Amino acid sequence: MKKIYLFLLAAAGILAVASCAREELVDKTGEVNAPEEVTTLTFSFDASKTALVDGKTTWASGDKIRVYTSDGGFYRDVEVPEEAVGKASFSAEVNIKDTLYYAVYPIEASKGISGGKITVNLPKNPDGRFDSANICVALTKGPEFKMHNVTAVLKVTVNSGNVVEMLQIIAQNDMVGDYAIGLDKDKEGKDSLTFTPSATAKSLNVAVGGVDGDYYIPVLPGTYVKDFSVTALRGNGGYQNKKTSQDNEVKINTLFDLGTIGDNLSTGLPGEGTVDKPFTISNQPEFIAFATSVTMGKTYDGQIVSLEADIEDAITNPAGYYIDNDDQGYFSGSFLGNNHSIKVEMDGDNCKLPTYVALFGVVRDGAVIKDLKVNGTVKATGENTAGIIGWACGSDGYPVKVTNCTSSVVVNGGTDCIGGIAGQSAYTEFENCSNEGAVTGIESVAGICGYAYYSSLTNCHNKAAVESKSTTATGMWITSTGNSNSSSTAKVTSSNYNNGTGAIAGWAQNSTISNCDNTAAVTGYTKVGGIVGSAYWTPVHNCQNTGNVKANAYYNYNITSQFGHGYGSATGGIVGWIYASSTVDSCQNTGLIEGKAGLGGIVGILSATDNTSSYPVVQDCVNAGEVKSVGAYDGGTYRALCGATGGIVGSMHGTVSQYGKVLRCVNYGDVSTDKRLAGGIVGSVYRGNSYMSWNKIGYPEINACVNNGNVTGMLWVGGILGYAYSRYMTHTKVLNCSNHGTVVGNRTDSDSGEVIGGILGGVGTMFTTYKTNSNNHLELKNNYNDGDVLYAVSTHVSPYAGGIVGFVDASAQVANNYNVGYIGIVGKEVKPADNAKKLLGEIAGRQSGNYVTYGYYPATGEIGQPVGTAGTAAAATNSAFDETGALEVPIVINEVTYETLVDVLNAWIGTSTAYYHWGGAPASPVHIAN
Repeated sequence: MKKIYLFLLAAAGILAVASCAREELVDKTGEVNAPEEVTTLTFSFDASKTALVDGKTTWASGDKIRVYTSDGGFYRDVEVPEEAVGKASFSAEVNIKDTLYYAVYPIEASKGISGGKITVNLPKNPDGRFDSANICVALTKGPEFKMHNVTAVLKVTVNSGNVVEMLQIIAQNDMVGDYAIGLDKDKEGKDSLTFTPSATAKSLNVAVGGVDGDYYIPVLPGTYVKDFSVTALRGNGGYQNKKTSQDNEVKINTLFDLGTIGDNLSTGLPGEGTVDKPFTISNQPEFIAFATSVTMGKTYDGQIVSLEADIEDAITNPAGYYIDNDDQGYFSGSFLGNNHSIKVEMDGDNCKLPTYVALFGVVRDGAVIKDLKVNGTVKATGENTAGIIGWACGSDGYPVKVTNCTSSVVVNGGTDCIGGIAGQSAYTEFENCSNEGAVTGIESVAGICGYAYYSSLTNCHNKAAVESKSTTATGMWITSTGNSNSSSTAKVTSSNYNNGTGAIAGWAQNSTISNCDNTAAVTGYTKVGGIVGSAYWTPVHNCQNTGNVKANAYYNYNITSQFGHGYGSATGGIVGWIYASSTVDSCQNTGLIEGKAGLGGIVGILSATDNTSSYPVVQDCVNAGEVKSVGAYDGGTYRALCGATGGIVGSMHGTVSQYGKVLRCVNYGDVSTDKRLAGGIVGSVYRGNSYMSWNKIGYPEINACVNNGNVTGMLWVGGILGYAYSRYMTHTKVLNCSNHGTVVGNRTDSDSGEVIGGILGGVGTMFTTYKTNSNNHLELKNNYNDGDVLYAVSTHVSPYAGGIVGFVDASAQVANNYNVGYIGIVGKEVKPADNAKKLLGEIAGRQSGNYVTYGYYPATGEIGQPVGTAGTAAAATNSAFDETGALEVPIVINEVTYETLVDVLNAWIGTSTAYYHWGGAPASPVHIAN
């Protein structure tokens, strides 16, 4: 009885919500301020009501009619008075006055007046009562209304011994939904009707609840093609299905009797649910019976269900639902698809609930979905929408397993947790799954799983476009201007690290993602990734992306407790935003990456936690896609210092005690921004809040990375790193790296300097107190550049350009680096002016202390000085070398004199295992590990 009660309650709830929604469409202010003039109106039915049900020609107790003025601006609900019950007509005084009136019966069907038409709703979940099915409207200049039936009515008689709990009716054409009806006159002056659908459906459900009798359903008049079906369903998988064998014309003002059903119900699905004799599904009615039994509480725990044939007639309702832990229906058995396919056509508004809309609404502990293909369409306005599973909810030790499944379903989801395979997962193993249908949603949107929690996604593939359409989907402050105090800012209450848009997972938390790939476009607002949108304590291993990845907005926030200052689109070829100990390794991207800063060929933004035993790492990754930032925030505050563009990582954000690392990565893609902060490997390293002690384990580190792409930006541009910055102190390490791309500073808004370098654009801190702190802000060691370092405006007198670093404005160690790249002006025809040369150097454009040592450069270099003369002079340990590698000034290390480049580079390293040793010709060194 509990299940019957739940279904009746659900149907009543749907009708109640629909009624509220209809009333809200009417201008209530207009209702209150309606003219107080009283008009006497008379209401009666025309003969059409007699044609539908003999003897029903009189008004009943509780009948209500909604009366509108001609423009629909005012309405009144008129209830049949008790003295008029049983009569053919009655009169009532209504305090509105107009020259034309509309009326709708029953009031639950009314959805307003617009453009001279009445919109009525033919419900997708009718209650089966004739009074609800007999939808009537009228138009009169007054005072008498003749109510016309505007639908056809189906009649189904249930005769089952009171065991049928639901009827499901499926047509090949639209039959219910919202319709705008015009009341016109034909040439003979008789009333005629025109129907304009605005929201339609091809299926409906009637909650029977174990009560036999006659059930009435209003439907759109028309010709219903053969195989129009009615299925009577029990809660245990038993069913009876009837289909029409020919096309049938169902006319307006008529009742179409579908006959009796329920007198020949099956006892359940064929089979016994065992390995030898699984329950079998071979057609649409059997799957409907299976899905309904799950929704009604049969879990199939420990049992096996086998799909024996393709199902080409659409499934319109999920197997299972979820309201709360005490009110849900779920599947926990094994469903074997046997590589057969199922077609779905689901609309959340047509289902039990607008959430958990998928072939399987909910699967739980130990469930197995295997070797299944699903195609068709799914749309919903709620959460957990997907092609195959709305919510895959396993538990520790009892995971859900989804294996070798393919979705070609076009998914148009509602709020969050939207996926091609699954909307949301917990303790679920996805393996060899593929999505081939476009997926659209709001938050946590992905081709495989929208939100993955303690789950694994292995060997999964996305081949169709994934898109998030919400401008408030980031959990941050979204602004169109970049000003976080702007009135256009929309504050979202969700957590800072949640949600995201990705080809494989939108938001992955405490999960693993490996050997996955994407070939399609991924588009969102922020936290957009070619594989994962947001990775929180989630490693990503050996994944590839070839699709274009684009973000349409950026976030700007200031959280002091965990995240530091953040800014940017958080968009990457593999991961948009990565947090905590998540590792991205052995991944490749070739897709175009576009957004508004916070962009990386592999990771958009990398953020650390204060956990002292772990940190995020990007290692052994390759990017070959262009990374392009347009329209980024450039407001001049410190927030602009952490929204950067990089060939591997856009921005690295640290905490009080921890940072991330980028190791052994290679970039081939061009990197560009129309604002500031660009690096061939990392755009910026930034720490905004709180003092960071230099001896913490979490140094931000870029080690053994190679850039081959061109890097362009206005300010703070480097072949490896654009800018290392902290309000207090950041001990950044850039070691063993080489740049082969051209670095261009194209600043035109000022001539105060581009700050560009072959390895690093610049390093600095906000507070003078920390600039000369003996605990260095920077280790820039054992790096090589052969890319040109150029500024675009020849009249600039302070370019701050160096073959290794543009400007060192904080305590640093810049040592054992060499440059053979050209330093000068774009085009090279114009030579730098003498005053500009003061801020140009073969190693550094300027230093504010004696930081640049053991730097080497060609004797034929255009600039001819290791460090620009506007700042502190160069140390004696810097030297030029000729084409043979011979040093112009021999260098003494540990009382040994070295005269050639490679020898002195390796001598400086000594026996340290922290650095790669040099080998090969001076102009093209090879890094060789110890």
